[in-house]
Amino acid sequence: MSLAALRQAVRADTPRVDADVARIDAARAEAARAAALPDPTLVLAVDSLPVNGAGAWRLGSEDMTMRRIGLQQDWPSRRKRDARQAEADARVDVAAGEAELSRLAAEQWAGAAWIAVWTAEAGQAIQTELRADAERAANLARAQLAGGGAAADAVAARQVLAEADNALARGASDIEAARLGLARWYPAGAQQPLEPLPDLGDDAVDAASLRARFDEQATLRVWAERERAADSAVAVAQAGRRPDLGFAASYGARSAGLSDLFMLEVRVGLPLFARGRQDRDVAARLAERDAVQAEHEDARRIQREQLERLLLRWHSLQAEARRYAAELVPLAADRSAVALAGYSGGGALQSWIDARRAELDTRRRAVQVRAELASTWLQLDTLSSADAKVRP
Repeated sequence: MSLAALRQAVRADTPRVDADVARIDAARAEAARAAALPDPTLVLAVDSLPVNGAGAWRLGSEDMTMRRIGLQQDWPSRRKRDARQAEADARVDVAAGEAELSRLAAEQWAGAAWIAVWTAEAGQAIQTELRADAERAANLARAQLAGGGAAADAVAARQVLAEADNALARGASDIEAARLGLARWYPAGAQQPLEPLPDLGDDAVDAASLRARFDEQATLRVWAERERAADSAVAVAQAGRRPDLGFAASYGARSAGLSDLFMLEVRVGLPLFARGRQDRDVAARLAERDAVQAEHEDARRIQREQLERLLLRWHSLQAEARRYAAELVPLAADRSAVALAGYSGGGALQSWIDARRAELDTRRRAVQVRAELASTWLQLDTLSSADAKVRP
């Protein structure tokens, strides 16, 4: 399983992505009714019913008594309904932007779990290879002991071999633990063999493109949607200053011999106290918009710093990885081989033990540098893949 295949699988189907898609669907459902008129109201009433005297509470005792049925309909202004619709549409885009952030975070965490498995397996491969050298040294020590060599060397060689076996057992446990972390993100592929790391050469990261398209990164693009939603909320509050209409129609039935009546009513809202109500609402929404704009600028500064730090770390780790591959690891291996050959020719065992430990540390550090380089590449590649969207 490759790192790219894992990221594609996580992008297509994870519980986190499913949850985000559900939230987008909920926002779209809300938007579909944002500009709708309120439901009409059915009115059933009795007018002018006497409450005392001989005809108290009797429908036919008074000519003015009327049984009435009607409908009422509130009619918010077109400007208010359009503003509510724009706000709801902006909320859909905010939900989509936040879902994209969540997806990218899931990809990054899954990639980190993949890199952890690769690191554990690479370390285990080093331990396996060096154990063969430890076994060879132990055999040499036993042979020399039989020929009159030092017993201390034989014991030291056996200790090194035991340490190598212990390290292999610990490494197997580390691999299993790392694969458990991978199973969280991709259960179906958690036990699959890993393919090599992707190419981490100079062309793996396009620094110029990342800087040129800085504001198109998902982390910042969602802030643009949040600003639009805040502007829409201001428009809704401002539309509250405009009067709303209401309509009512009813039919009244009176006692026999009297004509029935029809009533038509038009109501107009009077926002007479806007200073203490609507204006305060507008002021609150304007303050919230200012807060979103300030947070957007703060997010830009944080993202700029993060991008430059990642690029700096990328170049530094690339140079370090090249040094380990070209010089440090080969030199450490040569030193260990020379020391072991010297011991087989009668030299000191301690020289080989020191050289072997130095080689082990060097190769472990080389693996760690490669893992850190891959992790840095993953973060930068996540930034550059901001155009990928959550499935509809």
